[in-house]
Amino acid sequence: MKNFKWMLAVLVMAGMCTISSREVAAANETPVKKQEQKRVEKKMAELNPKLAEMAKKSIRKIAGKEIELESVVIFDHTIFIYPKAGRDRGQVVIDQKSGKLSSVSIHLTPEEVKPEMKQQLLKGLQAVNSQQKYTIERISRTISYIGDSSLNGVIFTYVEGRNFSARFQDEKLAEVNVTYALSSVNPKVRQQAERTIKDTTGRTIKVDKVQRIKGVKKDVWLLDSPYTLQGSLSITIGVQTGKVWSIFNSYNRSSGDAEANQKFKSALKEKEAIQYVEAFAQKGFGMDLKGYTAKRDTNIPGLFVYTKRGAPTLWSMVNIDKKIVSMDIITEDGIQK
Repeated sequence: MKNFKWMLAVLVMAGMCTISSREVAAANETPVKKQEQKRVEKKMAELNPKLAEMAKKSIRKIAGKEIELESVVIFDHTIFIYPKAGRDRGQVVIDQKSGKLSSVSIHLTPEEVKPEMKQQLLKGLQAVNSQQKYTIERISRTISYIGDSSLNGVIFTYVEGRNFSARFQDEKLAEVNVTYALSSVNPKVRQQAERTIKDTTGRTIKVDKVQRIKGVKKDVWLLDSPYTLQGSLSITIGVQTGKVWSIFNSYNRSSGDAEANQKFKSALKEKEAIQYVEAFAQKGFGMDLKGYTAKRDTNIPGLFVYTKRGAPTLWSMVNIDKKIVSMDIITEDGIQK
């Protein structure tokens, strides 16, 4: 569970927002709160030499070469350090209180990526669909230290093109994601997706994007509806088995603010959690939850984990009206095919 939430954080950081969420929050604070949490800007020369050296070393590690750092922003006991080339190039984040590195991220050009990584990428993409042409457009790399996770210190590289994306872990290809033309996908896959979404959510999914995601333990179709302000739908189906692995219905999403979280805890009792999802699990995944036990996540009140000895684990996000937002099956060996 820790690794799951850690991966969510890593994937968010992979977006490489040049202005951190903390800084955005600072910009929107009232004058009173700004006095409580001061935003300080400095030059690299003014930063503690030990922290400056840590920052230089860490960004050199993921960039593969020296990157000149220039500006520093300190807010809410967090230090953000940016390259001379600009904030859109990357950032180093350090916890001011502990003096420890939190994360490092950087954008790279195709020329800065090692040839052997490009070879791995091309081989992986062609193994999924050899009929398409692939051109690298964007590359980002990140390394993080969040909580207690075995993935701390792993360098993740994300590569994107017009019709694909890929993820490397420590320069080894972990997963590729290839977008397909709707006409080239077996109609039975789309029909299964439409039927399952209708049975579980009562909604009709209009598939406008189909992707195949393939890694060592994963080989699935991901079918998405168009995104709207009201919500969207998606479903993941095994390429080899035809098994449904996940369903997502953001029409049922809820606010995640502190007040809503408190209401969740009183409105959704852990001991009653099986009742919220048993019909959905049966219709969508063919799973009987008899014998399963539910445990609420300590940080996300609407997230429940359902376990049973010798059976797959089920994760489900539920809104305050006890409607399903998402459901995922997680096998013990992590395989989804």
